[in-house]
This record gives sequence, structure tokens and C-alpha cells, in this order.
Amino acid sequence: MNKTLLSTLLFLSLSLSSFAWNKRGHMIVASIAYDQLSDTRKAMFTELLKQHLYFDEWMEEYKKDVELGRYLFMRAAVWPDDIKGRNLNFPFVNESWHYTDYRVDFSEGHQTKRLSPQADILYALSWAKRIMTEKWSQNSGKTGFRYDNTSKAIAFSWILHLIGDIHQPLHCASLFNEFYPNGDQGGNLICVRKDEKAKTDYSLHAFWDDLEGDSDVSLKTMIKQGEEISATHSQVEYEKLEERSPYEWSYESHRLAIANAYLQNQIGNSQGFTQKDLCPALPKGYEEAAKELADKRIYFAGKRLAAFMLTLKWSD
Repeated sequence: MNKTLLSTLLFLSLSLSSFAWNKRGHMIVASIAYDQLSDTRKAMFTELLKQHLYFDEWMEEYKKDVELGRYLFMRAAVWPDDIKGRNLNFPFVNESWHYTDYRVDFSEGHQTKRLSPQADILYALSWAKRIMTEKWSQNSGKTGFRYDNTSKAIAFSWILHLIGDIHQPLHCASLFNEFYPNGDQGGNLICVRKDEKAKTDYSLHAFWDDLEGDSDVSLKTMIKQGEEISATHSQVEYEKLEERSPYEWSYESHRLAIANAYLQNQIGNSQGFTQKDLCPALPKGYEEAAKELADKRIYFAGKRLAAFMLTLKWSD
């Protein structure tokens, strides 16, 4: 590992574990984005990912069943989740970077004030882009370090991941009410069942993470799913698809959490949603509507990720 990199970056403390889209969802986003790039861009970012600290580990898993560039994009996109919980003296295990807790409050009013502006998803995206686009030839100041390609490859992994995260509605929301006076942590504290007959319960957050399906499938299956999602949604003209601001993406997700995840106060408004032995069933039609929205958000994430990459210019 790059000892200079590991010793000079700021280490931020861990917080509650929270995922956005499971491994399959993140890989689909990365695959959709990869398809939007020119061959030159694909080659450029592929070469960068070869400088990643975990490149050798990824190559041990590579089965050569898909092109190397696409594989590295897909693998790097889940790396920030892979390192969660690892006992590393390492600045990139920062779970608060994966979300921002905008307030959802059906009594007092919703808010988009950032609770942790120096350690949330918007900060992390800004941090990663800065590392990708700035060049320092030598250490500068107490927290400075050389922005070499190892640093940039790690930052790029975060970008691949976080643009997926920010499009999951419950990564930009936390419900506050009498049952959750300190917030429901993006649905992590709400327990639900898919229907009245279901014996398995989920946190509301996990339910949304898993909407693209089980991660125990082949890369080819994920790639095909991404192609099908793109084929469906590319036929529709979306007014906000070209939006370039991560802030606006987060506001979108917040609004969708209010309307779709919490279903305008139908979810999370009773004591039953806080006790596992009383996990209520989701309303009829909720899962189908959520899956439809998840596909759209995955598509938006992939398209916007590709556009974001066009803003990343660097040189050694």
C-alpha cells in the first residue's frame, strides 16, 4: 500500500453501517455508465484503476468473462462498501460519506439542511473530484499529499460508488416523528414485511437496497439487466436527466423518499414499525412501484455518472 497516502489523509470516524443499493445495484450503475463512454475514455479510466491499491486483489477474482475495463468499473464501484468494517488504519473506511440525513418530518416540515457538511456524501463527492482534478507535485501543508494515480484511482472508486448512493432515496432522508425523535437513520430502524403472508422481515432501508435483486448472480446477468433498464428508460425524455449538480440529485432523492419510500407518512408512523415482532406488511402495490422507481434511479445514476466523468481531467 502507498504509505504516504495512508498516513497523510484525514481519518474520519465511523458511524452506523448503511448501504445504498446492494452489490448488484452498484455494479449495474457502473456498467450503464461504462456504456456511455468513448473507447478513449474507457481506456483512460481502465488504466487509472490499474493503479488502485486493491487492483491485485480484484484481478485474483477476475474470470475474464467480461472485458477488463467493464469488470474494473463494476468491481471498483462496490469497493467503498467492501471495506466497511475492516480494521484498517486507513482513511477510506468512512461510512458517513455514503449519505446525507435530510430531515423528513410530516409534522414540523421537511428540511434539506445538512447535519454533517464536513462528512457526508456531498462532501465526499467534492473531496473525490478535487483529488481527481488537482495536481500537487509535492506535499503541501500538514494534510497535503502528492495527488498521484493511486490517490486518484481511490477517489475514482468513491465517485463510481457515491453517485449510485446519492440516487437511492433513503440515502438522502431520515424520518423524524414521535417514534423516531432522533431520526430513523434512513429507514434502517423501520422494520417491514413485503406482504401479510411473508415470514421474512427487512429494514425499510435494506428493502430498497435490494430492489434490483440478489447479488449472487454473474456479471453477465448484471450487465444484461443494465442494458434492459437502459433500453426501457432511454425511450423516455426525462426533464431532469441532464442535471449536473450533486446537490440537486440529493434533493431529488429526498423528495422521492418523502413521496415513495415513506409514502407520504403511511410508512413509519406507528409503533408497529419499530418492533420486529410486529413488523407490518407494506401496502399493496408498494413493492412494484418501488422497483419501477429503483430502475429509473439506477438509470439516472448511470447516465449522470458518465457525464460526471467527463469533468474529470488529470495528468501525472
